[in-house]
Amino acid sequence: MLGGGTITDWTSKTQATVTLSSTEAEYLSLSQCAQELRFTQMLLNEIDTSVTPGIIHNNNMGAIFLVKNSQVGFRTKHIDMRHHFIRELLKAGLLWVIFTPSAENPSDCGTKNLTEALFLKFEAAIQEG
Repeated sequence: MLGGGTITDWTSKTQATVTLSSTEAEYLSLSQCAQELRFTQMLLNEIDTSVTPGIIHNNNMGAIFLVKNSQVGFRTKHIDMRHHFIRELLKAGLLWVIFTPSAENPSDCGTKNLTEALFLKFEAAIQEG
């Protein structure tokens, strides 16, 4: 999907696993998003167009820290190895994970209860793509 001059991928599904914190849930979601991003990059390379690095916006600083920090601690040792795939993509320069606060994130209109002021702020941006 092309939105605002950039390629955008939109997926919505229930979480398949139980997590112990919101940070862990966001990290698992980031991992799944990175898999979709890598698929899209490889597909675009097949048609002779290169789009790297891909950018993933996230509003959870803890999850972003887990992506950028490869150490395993007592709170994260239970996370399945397949979710750490995002760290490899970050090191290879294939993606960036950027902090985007809720006050600047138009996609929150579809996922969170917002004040009327925030909704109206994002309305034009959503309509323009």
